[in-house]
Amino acid sequence: MKNVAAVQNHRSERRHLQASVVAANRENVAALVRRTVAPRHREEAEQVGAIGILVALEKHDPSGRVPFRRLALQHARGEIQAWMDHGVFWRPRDPAGVISEAEGAARVREFTKTLSPADRSILLRKRSRSPRYATLVERCRAFVRR
Repeated sequence: MKNVAAVQNHRSERRHLQASVVAANRENVAALVRRTVAPRHREEAEQVGAIGILVALEKHDPSGRVPFRRLALQHARGEIQAWMDHGVFWRPRDPAGVISEAEGAARVREFTKTLSPADRSILLRKRSRSPRYATLVERCRAFVRR
């Protein structure tokens, strides 16, 4: 019984510490969000930035040379950027137009079958520098949303 109480006490202290660190860095994250995110997404972006603060708290080495504030902002910026890349702009605007991940993947596979081998290679290469890449991505989005 003593071990269970000790574990619960440790968890409670940990949650309290995490909440205080997030609260202490909330203004820094809010400033970052104001500079980088559209107004309609700012509230959600601040929550994502708080996740970055928690990640930084887990990874911070107090004996290291990197100050926590810099590490926290780097992780908050990274989390926000990943969220914007994958969570905001690909989300359908109309809830009636939401499709399952499996259906979306099937539509992308169907679209890639319509491409020439050269275009397929450009599209499937991650972060392609080809000027044609953006056009192919837009065509793919339109095909998936149809």
